[in-house]
Amino acid sequence: MRTTRLLEAAVAVSIVAAVATAPMASAIVPKQVVNIEAAPACSAGKTFCFQPKKPAIGSGTKVVWKNRTSALHTVTRCGGTNCPVSGGTGTDGGLASPAIASGSKYAFVFHGKGTYVYYCSFHGYAVMHGTIR
Repeated sequence: MRTTRLLEAAVAVSIVAAVATAPMASAIVPKQVVNIEAAPACSAGKTFCFQPKKPAIGSGTKVVWKNRTSALHTVTRCGGTNCPVSGGTGTDGGLASPAIASGSKYAFVFHGKGTYVYYCSFHGYAVMHGTIR
């Protein structure tokens, strides 16, 4: 019985040591953070827009959208019939936020190369869209 407990203790210490020294996955910590705002004051007389409209980023970049308006917004990748253009050439799936309330944020980490065209599903592509390159 004593040998079994010593063996269990040795295994437990080995597991703790392995976990403590294991390298962290690089996908957990983004290389860069880019902030995009759903803004209330936009050029060309538009009521709403994403600013900056076309940021260029590297793989592993976390993009954070913050709603600085009083209206609800989404970040929704174009596709199907919801936009007059394609969703872009990027391979990452899942770019689709829930409704983002005033003062709230939505974040997404990009890994696939290419372009990602998105829009606000509440206001439509013609009113509010952007592209990640």
